[in-house]
Amino acid sequence: MANFNPLGYTGGITGNTTRLGVVQFDPVDFSVSESGVVSLGGTGALQTINTQAPIAGNYTLAGTANQITKTDTAGTTTFSLPSALTAPGSVTATTTLTATLGAITASNGNLVLNTAGNGLRVKSGSNARIGVGAVLSGGTLAVANTSVTANTVVIPVVTALGTVTAPKALLVTKNAGVGFTVTSADATDTSTFDWYLVEAI
Repeated sequence: MANFNPLGYTGGITGNTTRLGVVQFDPVDFSVSESGVVSLGGTGALQTINTQAPIAGNYTLAGTANQITKTDTAGTTTFSLPSALTAPGSVTATTTLTATLGAITASNGNLVLNTAGNGLRVKSGSNARIGVGAVLSGGTLAVANTSVTANTVVIPVVTALGTVTAPKALLVTKNAGVGFTVTSADATDTSTFDWYLVEAI
């Protein structure tokens, strides 16, 4: 497509629509043909349009159920939050976060459970932050868990006695990136214990 100086065109330009604002074109791809056709071609693009209302379909919002949704009407695009919001990642507040989801409130860095009977539920399993039913053997047990760091607080809780008649003191030794070892004060201890991990910051 040949480029012509638009100021050199002597034909007539007609139109019945007016738009106020500034339009900027890439000078490499803006051209006017000998017959007066204004074109944008090549790899250039319309750079700036001011004072124009959005048109339905200009936005694409990817997500699944229970996430942000989008609806379009003439000249208006609306983004909506559902009554139950499921975040695919994590929410980080750099200042103050106040949000209420049912009976759970996050306010100023504190998690508040507003209804009696509600509690913290943590998934157990490989490399989890909670474990149930660990059993000492000869007074000791090594638990593999790569999530353990130097700042992890390991809290073991005896749930059933083994060869001892009373709970014994439990010593925890951490190995960052590997796991932790629980050792009883009694070398014959075969008690059962649960444990959970908390990260100190």
